[in-house]
Amino acid sequence: DMIDLASMANRKARRLTADQKQKISLGRGLVRSDVNAILFDEPLTVIDPHMKWVLRSQLKQLHRRFGYTMVYVTHDQTEALTFADRVVVMYDGEIVQIGTPAELFERPRHTFVGYF
Repeated sequence: DMIDLASMANRKARRLTADQKQKISLGRGLVRSDVNAILFDEPLTVIDPHMKWVLRSQLKQLHRRFGYTMVYVTHDQTEALTFADRVVVMYDGEIVQIGTPAELFERPRHTFVGYF
């Protein structure tokens, strides 16, 4: 209900948009009662910009409400800096900095982070 999947419950998969299919995929991981950590790997890549903003807001609400640990992999700097409490920046397969979005912005420790 929190990410508005009820409206799609009786629809055939071939009638769903790419945005709706991705939303259902996200929802599947959130309905299990034995989960306390969720891995998102580029979850909003194929979604239109407005829907990205909506889903990002809904995921943040879910995080606050249920306290799930969320590991969110993205190449989108805006997503990383607006969604995360803590960000791990990797460059060439190595972790170059870990910190809050503010720390990364104010005190980059690597050239790549400075351009991030």
